[in-house]
Amino acid sequence: MESYDATGSNDIASVIPQGLIETPEIPQEKNIGESQMAEFSTSLDEVVPPGPAMQMQNMVMGQAAPLMPQQPQQGQQQQQASSRIPFGLTIDQYMACLAGMAAVVAGSKQVQERIASFFPNVEPGSISIMLATALVAALVFYAAQKFL
Repeated sequence: MESYDATGSNDIASVIPQGLIETPEIPQEKNIGESQMAEFSTSLDEVVPPGPAMQMQNMVMGQAAPLMPQQPQQGQQQQQASSRIPFGLTIDQYMACLAGMAAVVAGSKQVQERIASFFPNVEPGSISIMLATALVAALVFYAAQKFL
């Protein structure tokens, strides 16, 4: 076994026996011209649809907004419906809010007293009163969904 003499040379490469480490072949880069690169590239607008951030960037950069393809009819109906929803809620959030308001209205003291007056012989908190309250909540939800 050979020993390393630190006093001799500072070059560590001279001490390593040749042939133990293979040097990998480095592939040469292909020379692709600018015109060839443009043929194979895809514009960002084709891959990612333009959104609010892209529109803001176009406004800042001074570029004209690209024409967007026509959206399907269902997408336009959803946009019209979502434009009527207040506070920027989603459709699911809006429906949950309507259901909660209908439950609050149906469970209010005035409505409960009115329901109890329709069923004078029934105890408060019975199944009949609960069913009547659920019916009132369903009617309020239906009316709110139709007219709001």
